[in-house]
This record gives sequence, C-alpha cells and structure tokens, in this order.
Amino acid sequence: MKTLVVYYSRTGNTRKVSHEIARELNADLDEIVSLRGYRSALGYIQAGYHALTNKRVKIKFIKNIDSYAWVIIATPNWGARMASPVFSYLKLHDLTNKNIGICCVQGGSGGDKVIRQMEEVIGKKARASLIINQVDFKNNTYIDKVKVFCNRIG
Repeated sequence: MKTLVVYYSRTGNTRKVSHEIARELNADLDEIVSLRGYRSALGYIQAGYHALTNKRVKIKFIKNIDSYAWVIIATPNWGARMASPVFSYLKLHDLTNKNIGICCVQGGSGGDKVIRQMEEVIGKKARASLIINQVDFKNNTYIDKVKVFCNRIG
C-alpha cells in the first residue's frame, strides 16, 4: 500500500521526524509550505494566534493524495493546537477513506489535544499516533519512537 507523509515544519524538527518516518516506511514525502512567513518574532506570535483561532492560511503542496492508501500527517504543536498550515491542508482534503497516522512534535505539552483536534477535523480516528517531545531529540529516542509508530502502520 502506498504511503504519503505530509508535514509542516517551522523550525525543522517536524521535518526531521517526517523524513525518518518516510525512510522507515519507504513512503513519499510532501511538505506543506505556508505562503505566510512564521519565521520572525512577529511570525511566531502570529503562528500561535492563527492556531488558536483555526485560521486558514494560504499553502502550497505537491502530491495528490488520491493514489495513497495511507496518509501520515505531521504537525508541530502550537499551543496545544495543530499548526495553521496543517489545519488548512486538512480542510482542503477529504481523508475519511484513507488510513491515517498522526504525528505531533512538541517542545512542551498538549500533544494529545493536538491529535484529538486533527482527528476531529479529519472526521475519523487515526489508526496510529505519535508524539515526539523536545527531550526525544536531545537524547535521540525519537528514532526509536518513530520505529514503534511505523511498526503499527505496517
């Protein structure tokens, strides 16, 4: 079954995890690119506000999800909310007939809330979920967590 890993990453951590998931699953990758910059200090504040208010932002991506049986969606945790570019992506796609995996990368807490929010927007429960914390990067345990997650997917 073909698998697509779709991700948005502001700082690079979600990108790192997504690439590892794709490598483990021999999956295709698609990066969600926000046409709104979130890199500056002001952008960081806007990112939190947009996540809190479920703001749809202009994005671009490449892959068409129609030919994939599995779609893995990875997002950073922005204040216990999914990133606005990921929210926008989910609102553009009907994923109810796909096998879904969700990955949340966070520096703090609230990943369970992010996963529930994503499942709500998708309209179904994920078949597998993964939360990667900042400490997992520091001690390299994120790779082991990714392997466990990927084993649940197949």
